[in-house]
Amino acid sequence: MKIIVSHAYSKENKGDAALLGVLVRDLRKAFDNPSITILTLDQIEEGERFEGVPATHSFMYYARSYYRSSLLQVLYAFFVAGYSLLWAIVYKAVHRNIPLPQNLKKICFLYRDTDLIVPVGGGYILGKPGFIHTARLFFVLHPFLLSYFLGKPTINYTQSIGVFGNRFQEIMAKFVLKRLDGIIVREGISYQLLKDWNITNNVFLSVDGGFLVEGVKKTDLRKELYISQEQIVVGITVRSWFESNQQIQYEKTIAEFSDYIIKKYNAFVIFIPQVTNYHHKDDDRESGQRVYEYLEHKESARVLKGQYDYQVIKALYGELDYMIGTRFHSVIFSLTSCIPAIAIEYDHKTRGIMTDLGLEGWVLDIRTITIEQLIGSFERLVAGRAEYVVHLQKILPTYIERARETIYLVKDLYEKKVMKNKLPNNPNQGKIRISLLIASFAIIASFSLSSWFGVHNLSGSIDNKKPIETGVVVTSGSVSTTTSTAYSNEVTVFEMTPPSVVNETISLLSPRSEAIGHSMGIAAGGLLAKISISELNQRLDQMVALGVEWVRFDIEWGNVQYDSPDRSNWKYYDTLVKTIAAHHLKSLGIIVFTPEWARTANCTGGAKCPPRDPALFATFAAQVVARYKNEGVHHWEIWNEPNNYNFWATKSDCVAYAALLKETYPAIKRVDPKAVIITGGLSPASTNDVNFSPVDFLECIYKNGAKNYFDAVGHHPYSYPNQPSNVTAGAWAQMYKTSPSLRSTMVANGDQDKKIWITEFGTPTNGPDAHWFVSEENQSRMVSEAVALYKTFPWGGPFFWYTLKDDGVSTSTNENFFGLIRYDGSPKPAYNVLREIILKKLY
Repeated sequence: MKIIVSHAYSKENKGDAALLGVLVRDLRKAFDNPSITILTLDQIEEGERFEGVPATHSFMYYARSYYRSSLLQVLYAFFVAGYSLLWAIVYKAVHRNIPLPQNLKKICFLYRDTDLIVPVGGGYILGKPGFIHTARLFFVLHPFLLSYFLGKPTINYTQSIGVFGNRFQEIMAKFVLKRLDGIIVREGISYQLLKDWNITNNVFLSVDGGFLVEGVKKTDLRKELYISQEQIVVGITVRSWFESNQQIQYEKTIAEFSDYIIKKYNAFVIFIPQVTNYHHKDDDRESGQRVYEYLEHKESARVLKGQYDYQVIKALYGELDYMIGTRFHSVIFSLTSCIPAIAIEYDHKTRGIMTDLGLEGWVLDIRTITIEQLIGSFERLVAGRAEYVVHLQKILPTYIERARETIYLVKDLYEKKVMKNKLPNNPNQGKIRISLLIASFAIIASFSLSSWFGVHNLSGSIDNKKPIETGVVVTSGSVSTTTSTAYSNEVTVFEMTPPSVVNETISLLSPRSEAIGHSMGIAAGGLLAKISISELNQRLDQMVALGVEWVRFDIEWGNVQYDSPDRSNWKYYDTLVKTIAAHHLKSLGIIVFTPEWARTANCTGGAKCPPRDPALFATFAAQVVARYKNEGVHHWEIWNEPNNYNFWATKSDCVAYAALLKETYPAIKRVDPKAVIITGGLSPASTNDVNFSPVDFLECIYKNGAKNYFDAVGHHPYSYPNQPSNVTAGAWAQMYKTSPSLRSTMVANGDQDKKIWITEFGTPTNGPDAHWFVSEENQSRMVSEAVALYKTFPWGGPFFWYTLKDDGVSTSTNENFFGLIRYDGSPKPAYNVLREIILKKLY
């Protein structure tokens, strides 16, 4: 049989070459004596072969290379795409060839005569704002349309999808992707995106083919580079990604980090060229050399200048001690050699795959990376190296086995398509295809014309050098939409549903939101938004099995609007909220923390610094609530443990928190009058120079006029290692026993109808200090006793257990052991106790 492997990029990109090499090898394994042809965008010589397979130029290569003028390139590219599609329609309808230019004829006849088309995958089905990027996406999708109109089985191999620069790109991608016979995605984020588009029948979640690459040992790095046995060897991949200023900052950060580990850890740093494609102006040796020039300790660093094939470079990663990778296949190659790695993310494929591997804590965003983040992550990596390697040894065999099964999925999808094609033809099939073609070209033509006249984005943004709307601004008790004088040609990554605009002032004495009574939930914190979709579904299934009604999770401002209020990325939280709803669980969202651009000046506490202006936070909170109210989310906690300097850096400030509530409450109520707003859960702290006790903090909120700006009080009555009843003045007792208490303070201020929500309670079962954890048996007794006391609280709101599952196995911190389920998935006694309590409704 004849197979086309399309969309090959370049063998000089070692990740793309690995995907191509694995695919060719596996096609030969799965199919009997296949005749394979590779179509590539790369500049190749006549008769060139890859892994013994002939390679020829693709449609996109000819479209880009026929003319030097950019305008003529675009016009010719549309001619190539349009005319080849017209040929496919005519050929399928009447089995006759219309005249074709020689280059087009060669490629079109390859498609005509093939049995199967397998686009090699990677991360090319995405887009950025602007006409050029939209046109580029169309040319990427064009071969899919061609194969569809010819009726050829087309199965996309280990792909990542998105993000897209405008609404038109999404429409175009949806239109084409729905018509493929198979889309095999390599990580959960892309899988969820397609699921959100209602593309499910032809989508399959698998593993990047790079996990199947085997290295070929060629050299001894230490011997060749004169590295002493006392030195650790750290590999680093860097790439050109930004415009000049950002690129310089990124490269200087890498250089400063390299100098730090050379000096502190006696490291030898190797800058490895994962991509060396001069033709495409994509050569890591150039960016590596620039970083090297910034170094103070050049004697302990090298930039590799050779041209290596992907198997040699895979072997090279196996000789490292640690890896810091911007090129993500450099991370994959390292991980499969059990080399601990930190991944620097520039596309979501990085976070998606690392999350699927349970390594989401080792991802840094290239757009916001700092020297402090790099050093902190590396120091954690060194300290936890053994645990990291054990985790890899545990997870990789199953993960790699999934990768091996991918080719048999390709074969199965091909055979199903062949069987389907043997069914009687639809007599209207030709008319349907022609209608689809005409419709698609009408859309493309209208978009192209509008683009030339300056409308570069059909999803709501407008042309460069025009004012853009920056969203909802909350000022002095009213919500208004403002127009910024800033100029931008960037857009929201995932389009946000804007809050409703209400001009009249909302009454702060309006009827209260429903006061919710006793019920059970799990406090999951920020973890749920960072794990893979499969792991998320597993966790939520376990919560459903436990019988809880609620899930409490963070929505971190900096994860959505990391660099400005004008650009938002909601993808992780969109997935999370929809998946929780699909499990019929109720959500308590915590709106929390600040991006760097919104923090108070000179604050050194990172994301936990308070906002410099509470109105900025209120604006974001209104956007969150407006976005998710239609998903059934109406319960919101404002910040987490604001009475503790660890969460309100660098000193708790009850006056500032009261001001935050007074701005945020009306902003939320305007966009969702049904919203229930809970104060940030209060930490079991004592009043001192940097903290407030829960009672002192709540009294301060009332004194500063925030009485009418919350619907319930959040509290975290941790008592470990003591049982709740054994503490006379601790956080549990402060709910109702002490004088004053939280409850008495609320009653004294006329808030006796409001509830106290226990938004976190639990205890660790291991850690570095036996004084600060309990045995698993004592944890289960604590569950029984806490519920028995809670049952007597008529003013009690929902009760959230922190947390469902242990975060790890390292005893260096007790934070790893708060779960009701162990890290290996087995239940602790407390899980079974709580499950029986919930099933019998003993609370």
